[in-house]
Amino acid sequence: MTFELLGEAHRLAASSGEPVCAIVLGEQAAQSYRQLWAYDADEVLAVPMAELDQRDELLYPLALAQLVQTYQPSIFLIGGTGFGRSIAPRIASRLETGLTADCTRLEIDAQSGLLHQTRPAFGGNLMATIICRNRRPQMATVRPHLMQPLVPDFYRRGSLTYAEVRLPENHLIQQLDLRLTTSESLSLESAEIVIGIGRGIGSPRTLPLFQDLAKALGAGLAASRAVVDLGWLPYMHQVGQTGITIAPKVYLAFGISGAVQHLAGLAEGTYIIAVNKDPHAPIFQVADERVVADCIPLAEALLSMAKPKPKPERTA
Repeated sequence: MTFELLGEAHRLAASSGEPVCAIVLGEQAAQSYRQLWAYDADEVLAVPMAELDQRDELLYPLALAQLVQTYQPSIFLIGGTGFGRSIAPRIASRLETGLTADCTRLEIDAQSGLLHQTRPAFGGNLMATIICRNRRPQMATVRPHLMQPLVPDFYRRGSLTYAEVRLPENHLIQQLDLRLTTSESLSLESAEIVIGIGRGIGSPRTLPLFQDLAKALGAGLAASRAVVDLGWLPYMHQVGQTGITIAPKVYLAFGISGAVQHLAGLAEGTYIIAVNKDPHAPIFQVADERVVADCIPLAEALLSMAKPKPKPERTA
């Protein structure tokens, strides 16, 4: 996500003429500066403080707001991840400026020089373009996987600045333990193939079929909001405007109607194969391949084809 933001910042800077700055927090903050230069950061602000090693939703906004007040950028972009969505409004509140969340497009207006921030509105039924005329910085969170990072140039050089921030001595949150969990399913953010399931698969009893198919194809398993709301899969699988954004090469959608809120979670360029028994399902209007069929027998046939065939025994 950082490299995507740097690529977008480079594009905006070409219009505004301002430098691109990246902020890194944590005790080892300065170690990544060369990589950030390579992805077009003109300046790297490093705050090497051990207190910022963990993603603390109270300390990060404090530190970042202080840096913004000190260096006064005209535009401040934050990745629209779960953590970014949490801290961005806290920062905007401290800075008394506006914030446009989940942007899908950013442009510098040639006449006014203002940042035009475009995002889905009214349930994804239209796109709204928002500007912040009177306050600075102009703040936006940007949806992951929608902006393109630049090709890195590791010979490129910028500047590195060690910055200082003031953190409270008596912090309200104390971390007692850190435990990492693992998932048997492939990460949706890294999967090149993703299987998406909607309410059209019928019932949660069919879930094992699609889980097995995803495993056989080396694919991630995604879900529409309806599936998550029904409790068939946890929220981590939800793709769409209120879920995560993914950028697989192929998206195989089973029983998904194709509401705009769900399609907002698919990056541009994703090859969509839609399977639905309703020939008028909205997803067929955007799908690259359309299959009018019952999801279950088709998924069973695909699973049968995908499973490795046992080798015949050789007889003497």
